[in-house]
Amino acid sequence: MHQHAVLEEYEKLGAVIRAAEDWSKQYDKDTESKAKLIKAEAKLERALVVYFKEFSERAPRYINWLQYASRRPIIQADDLEFDIDILINDEIGNEDGILINTMYDPISDAVVAGAQAGERIYSQPIGLTKTSSTVQNIARNQVAKLVGKSVTQDGRFIDNPKAEYSITKKTRDDIRQSLRTSIGLGEDQATAAARLQNTIKNPRRAEIIARTEAVNAYGGGLLEMGRQSGAVAKEWQAVNTKDICATNENAGMIPITDEFPSGHQAPGAHPNCRCGLRLVYEEEYRQAHPFKSLNQEGFIELGAPANEAIAKGRKYHAVGRSSDPLSVFHGEGKNSNSPYTDILGNSFYVARDKKLAAEFGKTTKLKLPFGEKDVLLIADDQQYSQLIGDSIRFAVATKADPNTTFAIPNYINHLGYKAAEIPASVDPMAGIAVTNPEAIATIVKQLGK
Repeated sequence: MHQHAVLEEYEKLGAVIRAAEDWSKQYDKDTESKAKLIKAEAKLERALVVYFKEFSERAPRYINWLQYASRRPIIQADDLEFDIDILINDEIGNEDGILINTMYDPISDAVVAGAQAGERIYSQPIGLTKTSSTVQNIARNQVAKLVGKSVTQDGRFIDNPKAEYSITKKTRDDIRQSLRTSIGLGEDQATAAARLQNTIKNPRRAEIIARTEAVNAYGGGLLEMGRQSGAVAKEWQAVNTKDICATNENAGMIPITDEFPSGHQAPGAHPNCRCGLRLVYEEEYRQAHPFKSLNQEGFIELGAPANEAIAKGRKYHAVGRSSDPLSVFHGEGKNSNSPYTDILGNSFYVARDKKLAAEFGKTTKLKLPFGEKDVLLIADDQQYSQLIGDSIRFAVATKADPNTTFAIPNYINHLGYKAAEIPASVDPMAGIAVTNPEAIATIVKQLGK
């Protein structure tokens, strides 16, 4: 049978097997999207089987076999104290881009399936499709994470020094171990190359990745749809398990932007996870918690002034209490190489540090028409994520544009602040975003524009 036909049958069989598995009942609330998820997962596994097979064929080209031959007489594996990376050429880095292209399409299919499931289940027709920027961003960020990278605002993939997991890193670790084993056994080049190829093309590798990442993508799409449509909380629905997923389920309703006990925003929590996510909207939340306000659960009541919100336990807090005008620097233009540009939406960006402002062009020293007490500090990544969720919910509730470019500054103004700041310890190039229109007009006059 032709290889293409074999792969077609492999994908179909994979979909049949997955459909017969035990899934959370939440998936059955929209069987069309469940079928699309299963198809996307089978499609991803097929694509990865092909990728790892082709990678195994390319792999010997990435090895410096002359260096290998000089090490081969070493028989005892315990003597392998040298840096094994000297045997691996830098060209192996090309695999990152190839793997990104391999995974993107089926991952984006799964994201769309999750988003559209949420639209139908909760009757929230937002209109998310495969071409929606939100869907594309989720898919790009997920595939980037899987190869140890992050995505800049202009869509470029850059190395992420804080990456917790990477398929390519795991594969390269396996390549290193394969080479160490071959050297320890005194294998010649042909035998070592065969061992290396068999290590890489193991079909189990493709299956595990597909069964993990398709559900992650589906959950990401569903969660983003919930954020954009005003969901305030979420529940984890486990499937016949006593592991961490049961702990997540026992956590009950948690705020939409919070993590479950496992550290995940949505399923899955492990390979082969078939748990589901249920979204909770404000009316249901209030019915379930009649003696609790949303403020007590970490939310702000719409219309609550900034100081009142802080007094009620909000995680955000002002930088200081001083009313004295802040001295800052403005850099002319934008730095297109910065992944942090416009991180707080359509605002006017300045910096406390002249060196940072200079990254964006010619600097001008300014006096802001407000003091520290008017600046909202977003102290860490979790607070930034919560700010995004709150901004979108507020925009939806007030029938404003939920695009974060406008929603974030509008929400900051609504809270009673005139600017927001992400400190250098969190994002070294974020600076201060002035959001108040009158304050921006005053600054522009200082610049003589």
